[in-house]
Amino acid sequence: MQIIHSLATFPDHTSFYVLNDCEEAINLARMIEMVNPSCKLKGIVKHLEEAQGEPIVVVSSVWCQWRKNKSDQTLKNVILMHLTGNDGWGLKEHFDFISKQLKIKEGQLFIDETQWLEYLISIGRAKHFKYSFMKNPLQWILFRFDIKLQREGYFFRVLNDETFKKGFEPLGAYVRSWRTLRANKDKIDFVRHRLSNQKSQDCFTGILEVAHYRQSWERFLNNLITTTQYFEYGQIRPDDIVINAGVAGGGEIPIFLSLLGEKGQLHNIDPLGNDYLDSNVEKLIQYSDNVFEHKFALAQTSGTIQLSLAEGQASIKGDQVQNFPALSFDDFIHQQELKKVDVIKMDLEGAEEQIIPTLGKTIKVFRPLLLISIYHQISHLWELPKYLMEQAENYNFYLNVYSWERHEVILYGVPIERDSKLSRRHIILE
Repeated sequence: MQIIHSLATFPDHTSFYVLNDCEEAINLARMIEMVNPSCKLKGIVKHLEEAQGEPIVVVSSVWCQWRKNKSDQTLKNVILMHLTGNDGWGLKEHFDFISKQLKIKEGQLFIDETQWLEYLISIGRAKHFKYSFMKNPLQWILFRFDIKLQREGYFFRVLNDETFKKGFEPLGAYVRSWRTLRANKDKIDFVRHRLSNQKSQDCFTGILEVAHYRQSWERFLNNLITTTQYFEYGQIRPDDIVINAGVAGGGEIPIFLSLLGEKGQLHNIDPLGNDYLDSNVEKLIQYSDNVFEHKFALAQTSGTIQLSLAEGQASIKGDQVQNFPALSFDDFIHQQELKKVDVIKMDLEGAEEQIIPTLGKTIKVFRPLLLISIYHQISHLWELPKYLMEQAENYNFYLNVYSWERHEVILYGVPIERDSKLSRRHIILE
């Protein structure tokens, strides 16, 4: 079974069938042909056997049942495509819009900018500003007079370029904290120069300083097509031991499970355990023998910890706290008798700053692939990368943001011996 977790990495020059057992199947086939023009759809089928040994694309969770009940020979022509959900930022959440609005012109993928903004307004992710003297307020919003749109929930207003001084533009997610940025310029510069490719450096700059609304949206749309959060850099190997710290809906779990073999293990650590998993993820876990639930909080020391609950997640900040059992990272490894740790994915709603300094021994001994959320506080964007960059020898570091705002900023720490690069196609807004 071949595992593909982005449209852009679909194998070139492939004629394929699509298994029609979910609502996304037909639109997915169209998108594969658009993103990969050398590929051709042969047909839509209802059963694996109808493909007669030819490549067949599968989207739904049926693959997990097949892998358990069918031979490797039967599954050798299956291409598993992941449509991941991620709390509003994944391809799954926006698939219907993207699949209908994605167009191609002169070999370039594009989405109509007006349609995109109307879509954001329709799902409550942007604000429709109205002016009594404007017959068409949407055209005003659409930059006719070079005015910037701010997402409702952060700045709440349309701002002219002259509003901000000292080189900052409105959509830099932390632009209002420019004094903090200036005070930490040396640390920020250190991190920027230590990032291992230009794409990461440009993304880091955009988040902190000069991200323009069009750049933010195009980056988000391109990420939906070309890559997947947590899986853009580095490689997950079949026998890896993966520590998944911070679970919530578990959008990353299907990809981890598909990449891990029988000898691999996925350890999900969360104070709320699997209580808030997406229903499709729950189904996958039922057919997996190598995924383990650990219902406690990672902490600096073992014992108990007070955390706040909100929207299915536990956080170190907030009201209405309650006590949870806690383990340190080293105590967890000892308790589970783990002989190695190959991957650490971490999204702890702000507690990363407490846990990362405890990983020194693990990084030195096991050299794991690091997939770390660094966006919960502004200082995390430079303090956490700087610490890891100074501690982890012979690592490459990359960074990307998987939203059109400041959310979902992921730092990749990749041991040089397991680094990988992927090619990309790009979408533009027109």
